[in-house]
Amino acid sequence: MRFLNIFVLLASAFLLQGNVAAAEEYPDRPITLVVPYPAGGPSDIAGRIYAENLGKELGTNVIVVNRPGAASAIGNNQVAKAKADGYTLLFNGTMTAVALPFLQKDIPYTEKDLTLVNQFALAPLALSVNAKLPIHNVKELIQYAKERPGKINYGSSGVGMTYHLAAEQLSMEAGIKMNHVPYKGAAPTVTDQIGGVIETAFNSALALVPYASGDRLRVIGVTGNQRLAQFPGVATFEEQGIPINVETHWGVLVPSATPTPIKQLLHDTTAKIAHNPEVVKRLDALASRPFTCPSLDACAELLRSESRIVSDLIKQTGVKPQ
Repeated sequence: MRFLNIFVLLASAFLLQGNVAAAEEYPDRPITLVVPYPAGGPSDIAGRIYAENLGKELGTNVIVVNRPGAASAIGNNQVAKAKADGYTLLFNGTMTAVALPFLQKDIPYTEKDLTLVNQFALAPLALSVNAKLPIHNVKELIQYAKERPGKINYGSSGVGMTYHLAAEQLSMEAGIKMNHVPYKGAAPTVTDQIGGVIETAFNSALALVPYASGDRLRVIGVTGNQRLAQFPGVATFEEQGIPINVETHWGVLVPSATPTPIKQLLHDTTAKIAHNPEVVKRLDALASRPFTCPSLDACAELLRSESRIVSDLIKQTGVKPQ
């Protein structure tokens, strides 16, 4: 037994020494940042801002790779199953990353396969309706839906996306029933909403700006605790008395077995990037703002908290895995 204990201690010391050596050499080659969405969307733009600045801080190239599909599950799985050496990172909304194993059947990874090294920014969601509808605020939408039970369609970018979860929370809080129509991205959701195929949808504020200034879409509410500069006349859900607290929290995740020194380096570097004044300006143009965790432990607790929120929301709303 004494020999076994000595062996375990030596093995642990060897692994620790190896991790420290890996961190001291890291990075010595390009890093891949997987964005699990098509190029050109808000998540992709935010990811590229991050990648550009991460490369400058670490003195290496950071290559953005778009892996869209299955509401981000394809890209998430690529990173979850990648070599845990800090050279393959995931840029995604953390709530979506933890929600998918609950909401999609046959997901090949679990939330335990990914570790959050830091948040980067948060982006409130905007709720819009087809501008031809007689709806100008959230309470009018609720009344409209109550008068047409089971006949109102809402769209989202896929099962498990924050837009899907926000709409389900709204339905639960308001006591209404709407039909979920999943799409493969923000663009087709907006197109069908303008065309009248669906009546309403949560989306990123940035995606709605080109359409909300005319007679196509009308933004009626935003999540978060403050109004958006893009829609200054639109009240928050809080102001309208409806507690919808879902936002997109863009974060950087790595395979859970990644050495702690590398996680710590990425944590500290991400915090520095997020609060860079030039980055803050660019995030503001995306209707978002910096949001980081004070420590790796806080990041882990945040991910656990979002997992609990998703689990509770699924139980309360009765959403079934698809």
